[in-house]
Amino acid sequence: MEEEKPAQWIAILQSGEIQLRLGLVDREYNQKYEQMKQELKKKRGLNHIFQQKDWMGYTRAMMAMEDEITSLLTQQLTGQA
Repeated sequence: MEEEKPAQWIAILQSGEIQLRLGLVDREYNQKYEQMKQELKKKRGLNHIFQQKDWMGYTRAMMAMEDEITSLLTQQLTGQA
């Protein structure tokens, strides 16, 4: 849009519309992220008991799960899903 319609792009930037849209996208992303995280934690048994028994295993599983969620949401956001 910046190259194809520069005047419209400048007007949108000056109006603050971009910041509003990005804020909405950010909130939606964060809500989906937290929802997916809670669902996968429950599905995979990543709870405080597992954490107490195997802290390193829990940490690795959480990091892998968070990477997976980020990748899925990024694909959805960019339309690659």
